[in-house]
Amino acid sequence: MALLQSLYPKILARGAVGINLNATGSIDQPVLQGRLDVKNTFVSHVDFPSGLSDLNGVLLFDRNHIQIQKLNGTTGGGTLALTGSSTTRTACSFSISARPRKMFACGIRPE
Repeated sequence: MALLQSLYPKILARGAVGINLNATGSIDQPVLQGRLDVKNTFVSHVDFPSGLSDLNGVLLFDRNHIQIQKLNGTTGGGTLALTGSSTTRTACSFSISARPRKMFACGIRPE
């Protein structure tokens, strides 16, 4: 997570990830195969009011495709389940879905 923070200074991150990744190709067109296991991590961005904590899940890398197999976390007093994918061939495109449960905007609970 320290690597992520050093690449993107506006991101705060801590925790551990397990990486089993095979990288081939060139710097301009890398080919990634493998998985990233996220376990009890925290990620936030300085421009967002609430970070994601207790992140747990698996991201799968298959050539130019990244699949969020399962990614769950806590934010705003509730839980969030993320699924989706991204392609990285020519331009990055994302398709991500979030399912909030018992979440409140900016962590504010109604009375």
